Amino acid sequence: MLDTYRKPNTTDWMEIGREVLDRKEAVLACLSDDSNARKKAAATRFFYSFVQSTYGIKQGTARQLIRNYQRFGGSNMRADLERAFTTSELTILAARTDDEVASRLRH
Repeated sequence: MLDTYRKPNTTDWMEIGREVLDRKEAVLACLSDDSNARKKAAATRFFYSFVQSTYGIKQGTARQLIRNYQRFGGSNMRADLERAFTTSELTILAARTDDEVASRLRH
C-alpha cells in the first residue's frame, strides 16, 4: 500500500472537498429545519470529528476544501485551475470574482 502512495494533487483535493461537503450535507440533513442552534453546533462538531478520524483532515483544512469545491467545483475553469494552481492558491482565489480568477489564470 505505501509503495503506491502518491502525494494528492489539486484535482485530488478538489474531489476530497466534494466528498467532505457531501458528508456534511448528509449530517445536517438529519436535522429538522426547526432544530435549535445547539443541535446544529453539535452535529457540526460531530461532522468535523468524523472527517478528522476518517480522512486525517483538521477542521480548518476541511472548511477550506469545502469552500474551494463550492467555489470552483462547477466552474468551467475548473480543469485549468487545477492544473495551474495549488490547493492553497485556490483557497486565496476563492474570495476573488470570476473575472479576477480568469485574469490570474491567463498570467
